[in-house]
Amino acid sequence: MCDDDDLMGQFLQEAGELLEALNESLISLESDSKDSDTLNTVFRAFHTIKGGAGFLELPSVSDLCHRSEDIFSKIRSGDRDFTSSDMDVFSSVLDYLGDSFEVLALDSSAKLQYPTALIKNLDDLNQAQIDNTCDDSESDEMELLFEQIKNSSGAEDYHKTKDDEYTDDEMEKLFDTLKTAPSLSNGGSSSNQSVSEQVSECSNQPSSKSTSKPKKAEQPTVRVDTAKMDGIVNLVGELVLNRNRLKKISAEIENTELIKGLSELNYITSELQSAVMKTRMQPVKRVFQRFPRMVRDVSRGLGKQVELVVIGEDTELDKNLVDALADPLIHMIRNSVDHGIEMPDDRSKAGKPVKGVVTLKATQVGDHVELTISDDGKGIDPAFMRTKCVEKGLISKEEADSISDADALQMIFLPGFSTADEVTDLSGRGVGMDVVKTSLEALNGYVSIDSTPGFGTVFTMKIPLTMAILQTLMVESLSQCYAIPLPSIVEIFVYKEEMINEVDGQHISRFRGGSIPIFYMSDLFPLSKSESSDSGKSLKIVVVSIGDKQAGLVVENVLGQEEVVIKPMGAFLGEMKGYAGATITGNGHVALILDVNKMVSLS
Repeated sequence: MCDDDDLMGQFLQEAGELLEALNESLISLESDSKDSDTLNTVFRAFHTIKGGAGFLELPSVSDLCHRSEDIFSKIRSGDRDFTSSDMDVFSSVLDYLGDSFEVLALDSSAKLQYPTALIKNLDDLNQAQIDNTCDDSESDEMELLFEQIKNSSGAEDYHKTKDDEYTDDEMEKLFDTLKTAPSLSNGGSSSNQSVSEQVSECSNQPSSKSTSKPKKAEQPTVRVDTAKMDGIVNLVGELVLNRNRLKKISAEIENTELIKGLSELNYITSELQSAVMKTRMQPVKRVFQRFPRMVRDVSRGLGKQVELVVIGEDTELDKNLVDALADPLIHMIRNSVDHGIEMPDDRSKAGKPVKGVVTLKATQVGDHVELTISDDGKGIDPAFMRTKCVEKGLISKEEADSISDADALQMIFLPGFSTADEVTDLSGRGVGMDVVKTSLEALNGYVSIDSTPGFGTVFTMKIPLTMAILQTLMVESLSQCYAIPLPSIVEIFVYKEEMINEVDGQHISRFRGGSIPIFYMSDLFPLSKSESSDSGKSLKIVVVSIGDKQAGLVVENVLGQEEVVIKPMGAFLGEMKGYAGATITGNGHVALILDVNKMVSLS
C-alpha cells in the first residue's frame, strides 16, 4: 500500500468523479446499449480507475475494474449487448467501489476485502456466449477494401472458400500487399489516406451504428484544495466589509478625490468578488447524476416502474451548497418513488401509464436556485394528513379541524411524521421530511409542498446561490441594528395604529386584500435594554415571505440596503434562535442577521 496520502487523495477525488459519471452512464446504456460515446466513456472510466488502483497497490479495485473493462471491450466491439442483468451486476460493482473509496478516504492504509463473489459474477459474464457475427455493413466495408487492395496493387486473383470467405493464406497475402499498395482514391476515403490507415480504422471501428456526437473542446483546468478556496473567499469577504466601511467614511468627508478612488475600488472589489464566487460554482449535475441509478434500484426493489426525468442539471450553485443538497434530495426522491408512485396494477386501474415519472428540475431565479421534485403519483389527501397527525399525537383533533388544506399538507415536515404503517429499509422510521426541512433552513432556504389527490405531488425548494455574501435590508429596533435577507422581503409600508387588530392574542394587519400576522421586533428580539417602546414612533412594517407564508415585522427605522458577509455566531451564541448569523456593518458595528424562516414559522 502506498503511503503517499496526497497521491491517494488525488486518486480518490478523480475516481469519485468517475464513479458518479459511471452511475449515470450505465443507466443510460441499459436503455441504449449501442451508444458508442457512452460505451467509450464507461470503458475509459474503468480503465482510468484500474490504472490508479494498480499504481497504489489496490488489487481488489484493480482486478474488479480490469474484468469490467474486458466486458465493455466486448460490448464496444459488438460481441455482446449490455442487458438489465448486466446492470444488476455492475450496480454491485459500483457499490463496492464507492464503499472502498469511503474506507480509503478515512484511512489510506486500510486493507480492502477482496470481492471474490463479485469477481466470479464478472467472470461468468465475461465467459457468456459471444456472438461472433460481424455487422453486415462492416463486412461489406472490409470486402470492398480487399477488392481495392487487389485492384490497386495488381495482386493475384484471390478465390474465396466454399463458405464465401478468404482462407488464412489469402488473408495473409492480402495484408502483405499493404506494405507496397498505393493510396486509394475511391470507396469514400480521402485520396491522401493510405490503405493501411483504412484497414486500421475499419478493423478498430466499434459495431455501434450510432453517430458519434461532436465533442466540445476541453478547457484546461486546475484542481484547487477547497480549504484554499475558502481562504480566498474569506479574504474577499473582509475586502467587501472594508469597502463598505470606506463608503461610509467617504459619505461623511465628501472629498472628490476620495469618492473617485473609492468608486474605482468599489468596481474592482465587485468584479473580484464575482470572479471568486464563480470559481466556487459547480453545476448541480454533480449531485443529480447519482439519482437515476438510485431510482432504478429503489423502484425495482418495490416492484414499480419509475422513470426519472432530470431538467436543468447545468444550473450552478456554490460548491458547499451542492454538497449539502445530496442528503435532502435523496430523502425526497426516495419518498416520491416509495410513497408517491403507485404499483403498476393500481396505475392501470386509474387509467395511468404503468411507468410512473418523477421529475427533478433546477432553475436559477435571480440570486436563488429553485429545485422541484414532482411525480405523477397518487398525491396526498389533506384529510388523510389530518387523521395521521391526530393518530400520532402531533396535533389535537380541534387543531386538525381548524387548519386549511394547504397547512395540512405542510404537516408532512413535522418531526416524527410518517405515513408508513410498517418500518422498511425505505421508510417508516419517523425521520425524513423533517430532516429535509431542517437541512434546507440551515442553508437559508425553505421547502414547501403542493399536491392534488390522484394526480401527483410537487415539492419546491429555494436556496441562495451562495452562503458567503448576502444582500440585506438593514433595519433598527431599540437602537440595535439587524439585517434582513433581501430576497425574502415583499414590501415596506408605514405603520398605522388603525391597521392593527388583535385576534386570539395575535396582532393582524390588512395587506393587499388579505391579512398577515404582525410581529414587533422589540418583542421578538429584545437584546437592547430601553425604557422606550415602539408605540408613538414613526414605525415601518417590513413584509417578509417564505414560500406561501407572509408576515409583517414592525421596526423603528429602515437604514437601507447593504451587501454583507455572513459570519457564524460562534459556540457561545450559536444556540440563539431566530438568527442566521452576524455581520459587520459599514460603520463598524455588529448586526445580527435574522432567520426569516424561523420568524415566519411563528405565524
